[in-house]
Amino acid sequence: MMPEVSAERLFRTPPDVLHLFKPDMRPDTKRIASFLSYKKEDISAAANIPLSSVRFDERIPEALLERVKEWATAINLVGNFFQDERKTMFWFQTPNPLLGNITPKEMIRRGRFRKLLEFIQTALDETQPPTSGKEKQSAR
Repeated sequence: MMPEVSAERLFRTPPDVLHLFKPDMRPDTKRIASFLSYKKEDISAAANIPLSSVRFDERIPEALLERVKEWATAINLVGNFFQDERKTMFWFQTPNPLLGNITPKEMIRRGRFRKLLEFIQTALDETQPPTSGKEKQSAR
C-alpha cells in the first residue's frame, strides 16, 4: 500500500540546479553517472539491468533511463537544499549514520533508492518552516 502523499509534496519538483537534465529534459546519463562516481557495473547493479544493457546513447534501455531520471531528481532535491554542487557531492559520498552508516550513493547502488528518496523527502519536510492554514489560504 502506497503512503498518503500531500499535493504539496507530490508537486514539489526541484529545479535542475546541478544541470543533470539536457534542454529536452532527458537526463544527462553520463553526467549523472560521473556525479555518483559510478562505473557501468555500479549502474547495472543499481538499475537491476544486465551489464551488457548499460549504454548512454539513443538506444539506452527505457528501464535504465527511468532509473537515471529518478537518481537525477533525488540528487537535485539535495542540491537544491545545499545550493552547492560540492556539498551535494560530499553528502552523497559520506557515510550517514541514519542510513546504517553507508553512503547515499551506495544506497542507490544496492537498489535501495526508494528508501533513500523517502529519507531525503522526510529530511526536507522537517527543514521546512511550519505553515498555518491562514498562510496556505492567502497563497491561493
